[in-house]
Amino acid sequence: MSALGIALKSLGHDVVGSDKVEIFFTDNELIKNDIEVLNFNEENIDKYKDWNFIVSYAYDKDNNYEVKRLEELGVKYKYYSEFINEFFKGKMIGVSGSHGKTTVSKMLASFLPLSSYIIGDGSGRAYSDNKFFVIEACEYKRHFLNYDFDYLIINNIDYDHPDYYKNKDEYLNAFIEASMRAKCLICNGDDENCKMIRHENRYTFGFNRGNNCLIKVLEENEKGYKVEFKIKRKTYFYELPYYGKHMIYNFACVLLLLSLENVDIKNIEVNKFELPRLRMSERIYKSNIIIDDYAHHPTEIKCIINAIRQKYPDREIICIFQPHTYTRSISLKKEFKNVFDEIEECYLEKTFVSREKYDKTKEKEVKKIFKKCKYLTKDDIDKINMYENKVILILGAGDIHYKFLKSFS
Repeated sequence: MSALGIALKSLGHDVVGSDKVEIFFTDNELIKNDIEVLNFNEENIDKYKDWNFIVSYAYDKDNNYEVKRLEELGVKYKYYSEFINEFFKGKMIGVSGSHGKTTVSKMLASFLPLSSYIIGDGSGRAYSDNKFFVIEACEYKRHFLNYDFDYLIINNIDYDHPDYYKNKDEYLNAFIEASMRAKCLICNGDDENCKMIRHENRYTFGFNRGNNCLIKVLEENEKGYKVEFKIKRKTYFYELPYYGKHMIYNFACVLLLLSLENVDIKNIEVNKFELPRLRMSERIYKSNIIIDDYAHHPTEIKCIINAIRQKYPDREIICIFQPHTYTRSISLKKEFKNVFDEIEECYLEKTFVSREKYDKTKEKEVKKIFKKCKYLTKDDIDKINMYENKVILILGAGDIHYKFLKSFS
């Protein structure tokens, strides 16, 4: 919603929002763009009743009194994706997949000329004469089924959101349905679940033979990768200052889409791309490297650890992790079980329950999953503050990054 507000503001519209009384990592961008955010209050609706209302899918008349007030007054409103699908012009490029959506969206916004965009890290921008519109298309509650895509990218399919999807088949079927809403599908040809999707206009990327964008790593080192890409019988070489194999996949799907749109891909300035917020965000603390990352799914955690090992092979990793929801932690406990085995030291913060409610019994169950980790205490923070030449990794999609910001500053 923050990114949408910023995009609309960039078009010259007046924008006001309302939200919970909490700090979010998107707040700074809203402040920079002079967008006022009010605390939830039904009086906001009366004050702005002549405005256009856009509602997050997190809320309805049963759980939010502003939405309830809109209905009482008979004021028309649209939900997030419904508004986006009708309002924005240009070729719509949806970026989906279990992991990497935000990074791929950011890459497209950086490398694709005349593109408006709305991205999950809270960044948005719109142009009245845009040729393309990039939208991070989330699968949660099948939200991505509300769009009509010119292109849909599916970067990977790895079971997630068990609070909504009952099983892996139901999760996969949502992506299959979404692909039917796209004129052109770009998907990971190495991903076993992506292979299940059929589309008459399907293009793939990956390391395995037969992909339309064929990847070959020529060299891997502490500066990144030297990679060869073969597309349309042409060969391209890039020195990518990115870390982790997942970043090569991210770049490959962007490269494939650009080539399909006949964008000159020979001279892409890969060094100008900046990672989204909370994606391997680094800062120096004494002689340590502090890394903030949004990773909260076991696959994502493995990827960030591998990336850090590549970039900082001689440093020990001290990890502070906040699980995200009881449902995800317990449903994926087998996948989570050994995820921190190669970490030198790991601490656990209490679960960020998000849309769930705190449950003492479930909290204990989550603790058992992460046997290598101990609950973080004030004494542990003081001890970590004394470390030198370590990588201190702060992981999670909750409020952990703000809790410890002052501890390492």
